[in-house]
Amino acid sequence: MCIRDRASAEAEAAASAEAVANAEEANAQREAAVAEAKRADTQAALARSRELAASAINVRDSDPELSILLALQSIDAAPPGEEPSFESLVALREATHAMNLVARVNIGDADCLDGHGCALSPNGDHYLSLSPSQGILRLYDTQFWESAWTYETEQESTGAKFARDGRRIGLGYISEGDGVPWVDVVDSTSGELLMRRAFEGCAETQVLPQSPDGTVWAVWIPSETECAGEAETDGGRLILLDSETLDTVGGFETDDELWDGLIAWHPDGERILLSTGDDLKLDEVSSGRVEVSAPLDKAFKLAISPDGSLAAAVAAADKAVWLFDTETLTQRDLLTGLPD
Repeated sequence: MCIRDRASAEAEAAASAEAVANAEEANAQREAAVAEAKRADTQAALARSRELAASAINVRDSDPELSILLALQSIDAAPPGEEPSFESLVALREATHAMNLVARVNIGDADCLDGHGCALSPNGDHYLSLSPSQGILRLYDTQFWESAWTYETEQESTGAKFARDGRRIGLGYISEGDGVPWVDVVDSTSGELLMRRAFEGCAETQVLPQSPDGTVWAVWIPSETECAGEAETDGGRLILLDSETLDTVGGFETDDELWDGLIAWHPDGERILLSTGDDLKLDEVSSGRVEVSAPLDKAFKLAISPDGSLAAAVAAADKAVWLFDTETLTQRDLLTGLPD
């Protein structure tokens, strides 16, 4: 091959290599442009989805049906191949809840999770909310959700409970300074104070559910100080008060701290299921003798079936409902997967 032919071949090879390089660069630029366009489309879709979710939240209370439609559109607007955004799911959940909402009332700082600050009357006609910091107990008519009356508690209250017949409400208190905590009984029709009993030397009183026949109020008194003539214990004292007079008719001391004032009466009225925070215990009401116990960490709801055969406990840590044989507290079933 002559020099001229070799130079021509080399020139052609160089031109070909340059063409390939240019083609690869152009292809890379096209791919980058496509990826950038895809990112831009994804961000635009995500922004649109979040905008629709925000709109759904804004009209949740005024127009729940529109709120649901907007929330569904927010989910549909999610970028292709991606899960709906957190905002979309929250919007749909709240819109669905708003569709089933009967009424909305301002309960202040009432704590409804533990059952001490909010409650329905036994017949469902009234709803109470207790605001500890404001010192106000409110009763609402559940037909129109209007406030029937308010009762100023004077002291910070630990909670309120309806009587079994719904005609009265019991309240417990925390002592303030040199004050003495009371147990109040209020008329649920008028909001007037019917009875009051002071507990000298006590730090607080917690009114618990009445006995099944409604003749006795259960009251828990943590044993932080010598109280009501009783010696101090590590736990406290469960006191039983006559529902008509608030005179002491029974009770027992325990070395266990009663977890959040949590008890459930056995239908026979002679035994009581309580949570100590570490265990469940079935105690004799007359003596405090523990019949059976089972380990369970910080149950925050207790119940016993009407026939007394089953005990149920909701455990916060496990997000589960535990079912026990009441007589032995052996586990019968476990319902898991509860929502937060």
